Amino acid sequence: MSRAGFTAALVAGGKSSRMGSDKRFIQIDGEPLWRRQLATLEALGPTELLISADPGAHWPRGTRVVPDREPGQGPLGALHALLSAASYDRVLVLAVDLPMMTPAFLGSLLDVPGSLGAVPRHEDVFEPLAAVYPRACLPVADELLQRRELSLQGFVRTTIRGGLTRTIDIGPEQAALFVNLNTPAQVKALRLSQCAAVALAPRDLSPALGV
Repeated sequence: MSRAGFTAALVAGGKSSRMGSDKRFIQIDGEPLWRRQLATLEALGPTELLISADPGAHWPRGTRVVPDREPGQGPLGALHALLSAASYDRVLVLAVDLPMMTPAFLGSLLDVPGSLGAVPRHEDVFEPLAAVYPRACLPVADELLQRRELSLQGFVRTTIRGGLTRTIDIGPEQAALFVNLNTPAQVKALRLSQCAAVALAPRDLSPALGV
């Protein structure tokens, strides 16, 4: 399916206070988390690629770093800055700390028919940082920031009521895509689950059997 031009944006800011170190550099499958997430977005062929982060950090060529306009506004402030900076009407956002997210799932959000954005929802909780937003959501973010209402859940609810986004309900089989890494314990649990998956994977015993 041929897609119209869109902006992809990696949300890679934040203080990582619960992690105790910068989560962007956590190694998952032998590569830093930020590079893994950037590759996930690049696999979709975006027309424009933005990164919400500190402009003083080193980022690959071909990406545009978008800092928050004001500190202390959290992910909603980052989303506001990205919507302001985007050159295309549809903006696909992905958080740096969702390492199990896949291009296939994000592509399914881009392919939702119509001009509305698409926000996943699992058990009545929105997943606002693996979603597609139209730039028309910018005034909503602006108004909420002015009122210091920084909840992304509230932001999504307002865009739904305004007819700007729709929800995409996800089932248990897709919930694993939204594993979030905020603490060292969560990183350890993810690595243990990956090791278990490798250990339980079927092995080709043909050479050993002389087949």
